[in-house]
Amino acid sequence: LGLPFLLAAIFFDRFLKCAEKLRPLLPRIQKACGILLVFIGLLILTGRFQILNVLIMKWQYRFIDWALPGWGPFQVLAQWLLFLQNH
Repeated sequence: LGLPFLLAAIFFDRFLKCAEKLRPLLPRIQKACGILLVFIGLLILTGRFQILNVLIMKWQYRFIDWALPGWGPFQVLAQWLLFLQNH
């Protein structure tokens, strides 16, 4: 149970170095996340969030069909998605 915390402690210095590189982009990231949050809130408010959910599910099935015969990380992700669907 403590493995994620140990890994976080081990790689904390590396994370800080990467975070420094992202610092100039933080205002843009915050604006994009804010816009996404408002958009999803409006979808929920109007009862249209289900449409987005169905669209994402269709993309997921297409991705699995595309990635399974492939290789590398795409195939691993597709197998993980299939595992989640079946359990």
